[in-house]
Amino acid sequence: MADKSVEIEIAPSEIPAEMPVFNDLLQSGFMVNTTSGDSIEEFLCDQIGMDAKYLMERVKTVFLDSRPVDDLDTALLVDGSCLTLSGGMPGLVGMTLGRGSILASFRSSITYRGDDDVKEGTQASVNVKLFNIVMKDLGGIFLKYGINVKSAAFASLIEKLRLEPPANIMSIKLDGNATRLDKLSAQLEAVDGWIRLSVTTGQLTA
Repeated sequence: MADKSVEIEIAPSEIPAEMPVFNDLLQSGFMVNTTSGDSIEEFLCDQIGMDAKYLMERVKTVFLDSRPVDDLDTALLVDGSCLTLSGGMPGLVGMTLGRGSILASFRSSITYRGDDDVKEGTQASVNVKLFNIVMKDLGGIFLKYGINVKSAAFASLIEKLRLEPPANIMSIKLDGNATRLDKLSAQLEAVDGWIRLSVTTGQLTA
């Protein structure tokens, strides 16, 4: 899917998701490659590496294509699915939309009910959006796994990094080749497609 790949290595004392510069990407949405027919639980735990206990206990609100989801094991992903993950939302609306809520009957008309016409086993790309505590806790997992973002969104990220360069960036690679932050914008200027971004923690040398 991606036309170019960028790897950013940061100091091991830092957690990528806690760097505010990534928040816009995590909230506005990014793409992750997966397999059509996988359940949300399989995608998050088996593929991305999310802790199953965290998923069950902390990810309180899940939307699949704008429909609230209660059962993560039966909700299946297809190419183009939009998956939104959030912690608990405030107020009565938040309680009603929450996964497994006692008030779920009040939103039965919009609740995800499953799709019998899912073509399983084919390559798919899912749009993922993270909010509040889930973004803070799990953004780093997705960034480490690798996400696909539009070149325009990536250019915006690079501009933010350029204006306020974090001291914790250890290295940057473009398609496996070392580069510098001040060169990256020019190197990607002609790209009008997708950029695969991964953010990992490096090892400090003694």
